[in-house]
Amino acid sequence: MYIWNINKLVKALQAGTITGKQKKRYRITFWVLVALTVFSLPGVYNPSSMNGYDVIDLILFLLSI
Repeated sequence: MYIWNINKLVKALQAGTITGKQKKRYRITFWVLVALTVFSLPGVYNPSSMNGYDVIDLILFLLSI
């Protein structure tokens, strides 16, 4: 798996050298990371206890994902 080397992953996808089994692993990994990110936000995001800087930080964090 090319998790840490995105350039090699892109080249392998363009060349068509990735098997169906590897594509399935990448899809599973992608959706697990998305689920962990989305499900963790409601626990972190509590607007009643946030000040202006926390809101700015949360927005910048969401944009960096």
